[in-house]
Amino acid sequence: MINEYQMKNLSKLLLIVFAFNISILICYPAESPVRLVNWKSHSSMHNINSGCIDNRKNFWAATDGGLFKFSLIDSSFTFFRNINELISLELSVVRCNPYNNDIYIGSSDGILEILQNDNEWIHILDIKNAGFSNSRLNDIAFANNRVFIAGAFGVTVFDPEAKVFIEDALNIGNFPPGVSVNKILIDGNNIWLATEAGVAKAELTKSLAQRDVWQTFSTMQGLPATSVIDITIFKDELYCSTDRGIFKLIDDNFERYRDFPVLTLSAHKEELFITTEFFFLSQIRDKYIASFPDKMTGHISYSNDDELFFIVFYQNNGFVIFHNENLKHIKPPTPSSNNIKYLNVDNKGRLWVCSDGTTRGNGFMVYSSDEWINYTPRDFPENGEKLLSAYFINTHPNGNIILSTKGNGLIIARPEGDGYILSVYDESNAPFVGNGFTVVGETVIDNRGTIWLPQFGALSSGPNLLSLDLDDKFRAFENRVVPNQRSFLYQVIDFWGTKWLASDNGYSGGVYYFNDNNTPDILADDLAGLLTTSNSSLVDNNCTSLAIDANGMIWVGTPSGISVIINPSAVLTSSQLVIRKEIRDLRNIFINDIMVDALNNKWVATTNGVYVLDPDGVTIDILTTGNRPLLSNDVKCLATDKNTGRIFFGTRSGISESQSLSIEPEISFNLNCYPQPFEPLIDGELIIEGLEAGSDIRIVTINGKHVRTIKAQGKTTVWDGRDSSGRVVDNGIYLILSTSAKTGNSSYTKIAVVRRK
Repeated sequence: MINEYQMKNLSKLLLIVFAFNISILICYPAESPVRLVNWKSHSSMHNINSGCIDNRKNFWAATDGGLFKFSLIDSSFTFFRNINELISLELSVVRCNPYNNDIYIGSSDGILEILQNDNEWIHILDIKNAGFSNSRLNDIAFANNRVFIAGAFGVTVFDPEAKVFIEDALNIGNFPPGVSVNKILIDGNNIWLATEAGVAKAELTKSLAQRDVWQTFSTMQGLPATSVIDITIFKDELYCSTDRGIFKLIDDNFERYRDFPVLTLSAHKEELFITTEFFFLSQIRDKYIASFPDKMTGHISYSNDDELFFIVFYQNNGFVIFHNENLKHIKPPTPSSNNIKYLNVDNKGRLWVCSDGTTRGNGFMVYSSDEWINYTPRDFPENGEKLLSAYFINTHPNGNIILSTKGNGLIIARPEGDGYILSVYDESNAPFVGNGFTVVGETVIDNRGTIWLPQFGALSSGPNLLSLDLDDKFRAFENRVVPNQRSFLYQVIDFWGTKWLASDNGYSGGVYYFNDNNTPDILADDLAGLLTTSNSSLVDNNCTSLAIDANGMIWVGTPSGISVIINPSAVLTSSQLVIRKEIRDLRNIFINDIMVDALNNKWVATTNGVYVLDPDGVTIDILTTGNRPLLSNDVKCLATDKNTGRIFFGTRSGISESQSLSIEPEISFNLNCYPQPFEPLIDGELIIEGLEAGSDIRIVTINGKHVRTIKAQGKTTVWDGRDSSGRVVDNGIYLILSTSAKTGNSSYTKIAVVRRK
């Protein structure tokens, strides 16, 4: 029983092969060796599930990607996500306690969050841990210094002072045990519930845990055999909404009042306001107040200087403030989708994002200078709806955005003014074969600016690889090994111009390679081959990703782990390929994506976290929600900005971002250290940047006494202000001496250490 729970707070070749073989002997250190700082979460808050207004004129919204506060005074946003704030981001309800302005937030997995004074978080996990088959929280109401919480399990009562549950109503009258309660209405001394079985009523002075205190209304009292969605009091009479219409309670029986599906109700003075999927109206005046091009999910109303305002929630498109027949459409400045499929960082450091290419897709997004810009179908009067199926994204050096779709061919977004115009290539204007449904895989651009794109078609004839050059000319290439095998989606181009294609998971096509010998119009000298488990050491014929590292090796991700093609250039001379069948730490692990960073480390996204491998393939860290603020352990895709070291993790719950030390080294030393002066006990770390590749850094006193040696591979490293024995160094001037093991160049700078504690 909930009322027995205690509150819980969450306050090159052989050497490489040898290295792979010994990787299982490496033990994971207690402290994570991969330094990741400045974590951020990027989740969409465009889909609002619930909202409320506090007594400071702020609009609070519970969304699929967290919580936001919107000031109705200055139109500013404040976002709350998982880092030092929420536990769960899939929020279902938010309410303001009118007695103290605390904000109560409920999640779809049963977590109750309380935000006190806008800065102190309390996390209540009792409901989540209670063992309900469905612990979703649906509504919260306040009365008599108690908090009433409705969910998919019934109702429970919470003491806001002691922060404990004091009573629960899991058996409501003659309704089935654990009936789902959608809404709570407090009317004087009565509590009304809108449930999936009908309407229930009880007196607040009685114990709600007793089944017989509840009076219930269902089909026997005139309600339809359907869930009651919302409930309100208008002119001292009870109204409820269902997908069969509005019903009004008259003499303990319900009568149909309106016969169209209704989502939410609210009453103000002489009017009853109604939200349906596509319009908002005053039912008493029988007047349409506004209709909307997008689906709506509900509304709330509030008064300001005796004037009535409404906030109407769009489905996946923000909200509208409505007043005196004027509409103000507002979209939170967040990504437009949480269901992330593919990430790509361009040469300007911008992050380009696509969602999953299904009906849940929503165009493409770009993150630049800490701002999100969303390009949805609404932004393109022509062909915009085709963006819904975009699921791979690439950027061309000429500024074009290249989008692969599931069913609509290739889309190129060409810059025009402040936006883009779309060019669509399908069977009508390109050599695709798809019977009206053209699927394009991961695109790659070669050093001539030509776009190479796989065409997916499973077991059907036609080209499995196309190219599009800068003159807008297509060329088509069929599978030279198995002509009707077109099940390839993932692609890389190696250092010798060979295109490597991996079969999509579930189609068992293996890995196909193709090289046109730089003569795209001469087919006779083309080279092609197919690698499978039967003729090579591939761990699986089903593939999920491809990556090429700094040594030219090709990493093949599969549902069974990773295989590595050590010497891909061998196919050009018909030599024997050397394939490392598996990375043992990743044996039988489902691989979602592989990314190579600036230091040739491999970041492997799996269904249970991200494995970080050193250049030789040895696991150096495993990132999970247990040790990093990732949005999910099921990481679908990865990307990095090699010039800054930022790492991006794409999930079905949004994007996590962090800062790493994997940054491209300088061509020549440009040493810089900060902060100056450095206070180890306060600052924590001294940033040393401007390093050449493979730098050995020696920290010495002004008299030449050795303090610490640090090795760095990239542009940046850190020093924690401690000597080689772990002691914090004394005040004074220290020299930072750096020598590159690769070039032999040296440089130095000075740093002042100050200890004020």
